[in-house]
Amino acid sequence: MLALWISLALISLVSGQVCNPYTNRVDCGYVGITEGQCQSKGCCWYPTDNVPWCFFKSGGQPSCKPDALRNDCGTF
Repeated sequence: MLALWISLALISLVSGQVCNPYTNRVDCGYVGITEGQCQSKGCCWYPTDNVPWCFFKSGGQPSCKPDALRNDCGTF
């Protein structure tokens, strides 16, 4: 487990993507996501009030897809 964490940390450093909880967070999870689920998506976990707990690494935000590639996932 430690080796996996170290590997992910090295990949993040090489790619320039880091978990910085003090930047503007882009939500990477959903209501009720656990720390393990968040980290298995390659995202950062830092629980604090009024901001997403599970968020993309800096420089790792998703990009928008053209309309033709989108799948309807329902409504709120």
